[in-house]
Amino acid sequence: MRKLLKPNAISPEVIEAVKKDRMSHALNELVFKYNISYQNISMICKGIDRQKTVINYRQENIYSQG
Repeated sequence: MRKLLKPNAISPEVIEAVKKDRMSHALNELVFKYNISYQNISMICKGIDRQKTVINYRQENIYSQG
């Protein structure tokens, strides 16, 4: 059963928009405060994603071997 939202509840769309705005604010801070380029940030993020993929793959193999 779905919970009814209160009349003054914040919609999930607004929450997501705020999160994205905070993320972009954090990225801008990295770029201007620490002089890290967007290209370097995207490379770092890709590296993190790759590590997560490897970890997930290993966990799946461990579970599948039982």
